[in-house]
Amino acid sequence: MKRLLSAAVVLIISGGIAASASASLGTHIVGTKYVKGVGTVGSFKGTVKSPYKIILYCEGVNARCGANVVCVRGTDSFTWNRSGLAPGTWNLKKKTWHRMDRCHFKAMIRSGARNARVTVQATVRS
Repeated sequence: MKRLLSAAVVLIISGGIAASASASLGTHIVGTKYVKGVGTVGSFKGTVKSPYKIILYCEGVNARCGANVVCVRGTDSFTWNRSGLAPGTWNLKKKTWHRMDRCHFKAMIRSGARNARVTVQATVRS
């Protein structure tokens, strides 16, 4: 009985810690760029402070997206360039980059058929 009670206490405490950790994360759209017409290009820049995750959504028939990302932690900077991304969902921040202070990015899109859209969504630490 004592062992069962201590296991229950550990589960309750770990659940509370997980709940408070997830409560400290917020998700928002950083920016969106729409383009119309075949071969039309567009881009936008943005900055995300205390990023946990940065996702790029590329939408449109035969659209191609790209991003240039520079993340900073203290005096260290990490860069990552992605180009020619097909429509879909893509990570802009590498999983190995932990506790970044901020990330600057430029997202680009080129439409393939009619309309296309690129959206960047960020989950940040509060």
